[in-house]
Amino acid sequence: MAPTIAELVPHLLITGNSQDDAFNVVLPIKPRGSRSPLFCIHHGLGLSWSYIGLSKHLHPEQPIYGLQARGFIDGGQSATTLEDMALDYIEEIRRIQPHGPYHLLGYSFGGRVAHAMTACLERQDEQVALLAVMDTIPTDPTAETQASNWSLDDDTMLFVNRVADSLPDSSSPYLERFRQVCSHIAQLDRNHTSYPTCHSGMILFRAMVQTDPTEPLVSTDAWKPYVMGGIEMFDINCAHFDLEQPGPLAEIGSVLAQRLNEIHSGKVEGV
Repeated sequence: MAPTIAELVPHLLITGNSQDDAFNVVLPIKPRGSRSPLFCIHHGLGLSWSYIGLSKHLHPEQPIYGLQARGFIDGGQSATTLEDMALDYIEEIRRIQPHGPYHLLGYSFGGRVAHAMTACLERQDEQVALLAVMDTIPTDPTAETQASNWSLDDDTMLFVNRVADSLPDSSSPYLERFRQVCSHIAQLDRNHTSYPTCHSGMILFRAMVQTDPTEPLVSTDAWKPYVMGGIEMFDINCAHFDLEQPGPLAEIGSVLAQRLNEIHSGKVEGV
């Protein structure tokens, strides 16, 4: 089952928020803990609810925050480029953690944002000790689909419907903005064809079940020109949009827990 508002409420109430805050840019999935936070960047649908289940697999003192797209809340200013989005999210995470080392996790589109954030943070003389991405490769600049004509494919629509079904009736205004947010993200993604190089390593989780036989599996080769610190890949036996399901998320959480524990104990500085 996909994460629901009902699962979010206990986390939000810890910090005195309401369920409406489930659509804020910063989502406090598990705000308490003595360790440096894990910041999780949303996928192409703009919400970070997919990360809710991670907390049960990580150390009890590991805080977790989601970064969500602007546009669900009135008055939100949407980024004009993926780099602008990365810088915006860096401002948000530095309000929580002013200095590194930082821990970043991105799912699909969020992996590209996490990579851009890593490069930006390094230019700011900050360290990213963990950069992890879930089934993400750089955008193909030769792809023929134009952002202005972008539409949701069948697999994406199933995922959208999961999210829509988890919304309470009171969330209809957010649902009305949902497609607009998705289209805006798709446009940013399509226009993002220049990737910076980061010195941090990367953990790459790969979904092994292909729902579209014409789409190749994610590989490390596409990232090698942009990641200088080495890439570790972990295969997860599921489809791309099922990475947020309990089983796959438990596998991902196990890897992240081990790496975060090693970083916390000082055994490694990054990947």
